[in-house]
Amino acid sequence: MKKLALAFSLACLSAAVSAETYVVGGSNDDSVKFQSEARLEFIQGVTADLSGNIQFDPSRPSDSIKGRLQVDLRTLKTGIEMRDEHMRTRHLQTDQYPFAYFELTSVKGLPDKSVAGAVCSCSAEGYFYIHGVKRKITPTIEIVDNSAGEIKSIGIHARFSLKLDDWKIPRPKALFLKLAETIDVDVRFTGRSGKQALALDLPKWPDN
Repeated sequence: MKKLALAFSLACLSAAVSAETYVVGGSNDDSVKFQSEARLEFIQGVTADLSGNIQFDPSRPSDSIKGRLQVDLRTLKTGIEMRDEHMRTRHLQTDQYPFAYFELTSVKGLPDKSVAGAVCSCSAEGYFYIHGVKRKITPTIEIVDNSAGEIKSIGIHARFSLKLDDWKIPRPKALFLKLAETIDVDVRFTGRSGKQALALDLPKWPDN
């Protein structure tokens, strides 16, 4: 029994050591976009202020990937300053909830081994945090291993939708025909190994 326990411990240690941490943030390719397609108006907001880290072992991607991401909602821009101010103060209430977070817990559909340059379409699971609300979401994602030699890098493109009522984000009556009830979110980022990962603490909001 002791030998079995020791073997299990060594296996876990080996898996932890082989996993790479890919740091997110500072890439010109990073972007978070939201789109509202209401009857009277199309609104798109965008920011590149995305940070966090993804842990990923290319030799066993199907059971090794996890991560945490943070977006600074105060930096979202829609192209109209007054609208940006209203979005921050009246809808997202960024004075109280300045950040949105995503905690990646699992990915379905990954291959047993990563192949450099290959794009894999998958389904992810995790928790999205915004406006004081934490809920499970299942974004569709595309992952590509961009590693070349000793330079290890992955690119991720994720898409999901948010129903504003589910996240208790107010939609004033004056904007009912200009702001869609459901918002589409598009996230693209690159993670690189060999950089210092910043500790990212998630808020202790209850599950909804």
